[in-house]
Amino acid sequence: MNQLLRKCMVPLILLFVTQASAQERIITGTVTADGKAVPGVSVLVKGTATGSNTNVDGIYKIKVSATKGALIFSSVGYASQQATFGNQPIIDVVLAADNKALEEAVVIGYGTQKRKDLTGAVSSVKAKDLVIASGPEIGNMLKGKVAGLTIRQNSAQPGGGLDILVRGAGSVNASNAPLIVVDGFPISDLQQPETGGRYQAGTQSILSSFNPNDIESIEVLKDASTTSIYGSRAANGVILITTKKGKDGAPVVQYSNNFSVQKYVNKFDVLPLNEWMQLRNEAGQEQWNFDNGVFPYGTKTLAEAQANPINGLYHKLYTQNAINNVGRGTDWISLVTRDGSTRQHNLSISGGTKLTKYLISGN
Repeated sequence: MNQLLRKCMVPLILLFVTQASAQERIITGTVTADGKAVPGVSVLVKGTATGSNTNVDGIYKIKVSATKGALIFSSVGYASQQATFGNQPIIDVVLAADNKALEEAVVIGYGTQKRKDLTGAVSSVKAKDLVIASGPEIGNMLKGKVAGLTIRQNSAQPGGGLDILVRGAGSVNASNAPLIVVDGFPISDLQQPETGGRYQAGTQSILSSFNPNDIESIEVLKDASTTSIYGSRAANGVILITTKKGKDGAPVVQYSNNFSVQKYVNKFDVLPLNEWMQLRNEAGQEQWNFDNGVFPYGTKTLAEAQANPINGLYHKLYTQNAINNVGRGTDWISLVTRDGSTRQHNLSISGGTKLTKYLISGN
């Protein structure tokens, strides 16, 4: 009976394996633009996490399990393209330049330029890219948005000072903070003056004084060709902030609010007091064993070492009665920390005519 069952099961297992293998297959192809191969193009199976990239010759290979679906091709500077697949093993794609991105106006020190005409190192962040829910401060919203921009909060207080670096630090003693320019006006970064020959970090961030909803765009100028207009003050880079302006038409009233919570995570797993006392006794005993050559630190047994100790017998620091009565002690981390919350309300009124435009806001 068992042999008959085995003979029946083996073909069934092979059938399932054959079907599973038949469902997975490889699709390959070449991605080009203007007749040239495009390397580094992201290829993703739509609706899944399966992806691949083109090599230096623009060739990609990707494994698919469905009989039909779509591949999404995307790369910086090119418009995303979607190609459906069925049973065909080869899919070649031709990408088109993203003209919309190239025509986008970028604010620089001398005015504005189209991105396609820009030669300097400039990163631009638009208002739609700022996630207001991440916090009420612009500094937090810029984290991870600009290549080469490092932002670290040097205070746990909301609105506390920020250490901002553009392409790393350039000095040991002097300031490494970039120049901040708002609508063409350089502003103070609210850092403390130099004392004792060293530059002290400020306790308040100037970026926290801005309403994020008033920001139109933020540009970060990184190299000398784009920052030279500001002179030596821009040695560490420039952050250009452009605020929103009123538009022609009837008054427009806008209101928004957000609520954010800051929670202390990854707390240290500390020992309760009674367990710490017990562990302290055990550590003391181990140290005595080491000093007296008790195995495995030496060749003596515990009885032999106690019969002829080097510096006397070991006496526990805490008695078992004291350990039993002390309890778990005080969790000081829980006492000095708590969940923080921030609620922000924003109200603005904007409008204007051909001669005058206005925008009034508060938060």
